[in-house]
Amino acid sequence: VRGSGCGVLLADQDEVTLVSHLPVGEPGLVLRDAMRVGMVVSEDALGTNAMVAAMRAKRSVQVLGPEHYFSNTNHLFCCGAPVFDGLGRVVAAVDITANRALSVTS
Repeated sequence: VRGSGCGVLLADQDEVTLVSHLPVGEPGLVLRDAMRVGMVVSEDALGTNAMVAAMRAKRSVQVLGPEHYFSNTNHLFCCGAPVFDGLGRVVAAVDITANRALSVTS
């Protein structure tokens, strides 16, 4: 994702950020705060988000713009996918997040 302007996040089954990568010129404080290692990314903490939705649905999901519950995250376009262990249990989720401005093609 280098050079894409997207942020990447890995959260564990306890909905805590394990690894994060922010793009250069990241899209604001909301994304930076949500992507700090050790941050809780539960729906209670952040509202609707792709990481938690993917873990609960056990499949990849998208949360686009206004589908996020909180208005201060309505500019984010997010894709999440669950990570399974060898027994088929969800142990984490990976998320790629872009600012709406990056999602518009010319």
